[in-house]
Amino acid sequence: MAVNNNPLIVEVLKNLCEKADKPNGFLLPISIYSDPVSDEDAKEYASSDYAYIQKETHDFYEVAIALKGSAVFMMKGGYYPIHENQILIVDKGVIHANGWLKTVHDNALILWISIAETKLRIHTTTYSKERLYDSGMDIFGAVKPLVEEAFRELKTKNDGYEQAVSSYIKALLTFVYRRIESNIISSGSIWGRLLVQEIEEYVYENISAKITLQQISKSLAVSSNYLSIVFKQVRGQNIIEYIHKMKLNKAVTLLHTDLSLGEIAKRLSFADQFHFSKVFKKHMEISPSEYRKLISDDNIESGKATK
Repeated sequence: MAVNNNPLIVEVLKNLCEKADKPNGFLLPISIYSDPVSDEDAKEYASSDYAYIQKETHDFYEVAIALKGSAVFMMKGGYYPIHENQILIVDKGVIHANGWLKTVHDNALILWISIAETKLRIHTTTYSKERLYDSGMDIFGAVKPLVEEAFRELKTKNDGYEQAVSSYIKALLTFVYRRIESNIISSGSIWGRLLVQEIEEYVYENISAKITLQQISKSLAVSSNYLSIVFKQVRGQNIIEYIHKMKLNKAVTLLHTDLSLGEIAKRLSFADQFHFSKVFKKHMEISPSEYRKLISDDNIESGKATK
């Protein structure tokens, strides 16, 4: 990515790494294995004052760092708030949602680190009256074992586990910070557009398959909620609408062949011919059979004109 590094992310990581070197300066990460807030305190986060994004789950780890304000995570029936400079780790396969206080002012700024097999995807998101993505970057490197070890310590809670977890998280943040400082990667708001291009490439390459938002999230190692927000802001439509549009573009081509409507529906992984026809008519304002008749009539008229 031929753009400058994001100064906010660089400064944040630098400050966190400096705090990690100071005695008692680094807060132990909150995790799904920590105790949630009490039932009495949970009433605050369950109130209508808090807005929550749609629940989701994915097969990669996420690290959330509160840069400004406060946020709260809802997991396994409990509430886990994080405040400025606190860290929360989200395990794989855990259904979760995060929320923020409803307000017209910015209330929370979160730095997200999504950890896949061989890379990290980092971005900031502002939570307020509207949810906005700020910018992001990709870093290549196999740091997944650090987070796995942190979770192992949090699960077993053997003597000294707090220091061990802090060491693993410090190593993760130091790795990210050094990669940024050495200009191995670059970032900026263009990252969102590049992310959208990756979504479009995935759809193009898998146009004949049944494509879900969860599959795209898994392939790109980015939260499905975040993908939806970025795609909507960059392209002005939601991802499912885009997938249908691309499949219908392909369907139009196939309608010029001798394939039956049922065969076309199967080839493009629609549930059945009825579903294919319903989606086609909704977006094209004409049924596939009507479209096929239309192009057939046009061909007949064209043939007459050339005689």
